Amino acid sequence: MVWKFAANARGNLPYHRFRQGDSLLITQYNAGQADSRPGNGNKGGSHPGSGTGNNGIKPLDATVLEVRKEYLLLTVDKSDSDQLQRVIAQSPAAALAGWRLDQSVRDTTAKRQLEAIKRLAHLRQPNSPFELLLRSALVGTPNGHYVATMPPMWVRDSSWRSDVRDLLAGIDNLNSSQKGAIAQAVTRSLTLWQGPPGTGKTRTLLALVEVLVKTALQQDKRWRDMGPLLACADTNAAVDNLVEGLVGKGLKVVRLGQPAKVRAALRHLTLEAQAEATPAGQRAAALREASKALFERAK
Repeated sequence: MVWKFAANARGNLPYHRFRQGDSLLITQYNAGQADSRPGNGNKGGSHPGSGTGNNGIKPLDATVLEVRKEYLLLTVDKSDSDQLQRVIAQSPAAALAGWRLDQSVRDTTAKRQLEAIKRLAHLRQPNSPFELLLRSALVGTPNGHYVATMPPMWVRDSSWRSDVRDLLAGIDNLNSSQKGAIAQAVTRSLTLWQGPPGTGKTRTLLALVEVLVKTALQQDKRWRDMGPLLACADTNAAVDNLVEGLVGKGLKVVRLGQPAKVRAALRHLTLEAQAEATPAGQRAAALREASKALFERAK
């Protein structure tokens, strides 16, 4: 759910260092007390932690969706959003009361990474050659380096490599080192690129995805063998950057994840938005609206 936080005077927000994708804590305070604590609205300032605000409301987690001079748009989980709605419903003046926003650090990503590492110890699909190969390369088995250099099954033909060379030759915004990295990545099962900021890693990655997709689409059998390509990143902002770059290359992209956390200009590319644009999706949307109307009348 998306919530809008703005100054009561309808002017600009006070100085802050919040950026899109930042994790925040929302806490309600009694009128006149929201600004009485140090670090109010500043990254790195003191925050309520896991305690409660002056009105007994536990701080709620939120993520910055959009930053404007006049307001912030925050995404809040449904359970926390319901709690905010209950507070305002019980006391409409609460919407104009003092609300404090503090920088927070979520450990959700770290927990997911740890769970992924634990899953490497067990095969989810014992008969899957791809899972065996990836696990051998990542866990650090004695033959891991050899396994990583093995080409995927869908590129084990000379025509694929020839078409990749032709596509790479037509890309102008890459240097020879970046083109060499792509050529190696296409013929390996696992590749790691490392470099300081500004060295063109994202640009090279976008070109790799473009080459893989366009090469596979040249033949129906290739596309069936490879299938859709999944591009991932560790933050919503990074995924949005990938989506924006791939769309700019003319590729068909479906953005997965919570639509509320997707950049506004890219929400039409989300799975939900593209599904709702289909005839079946439009019928489903109409049924949802009809059910809402019936529910309201039944209250």
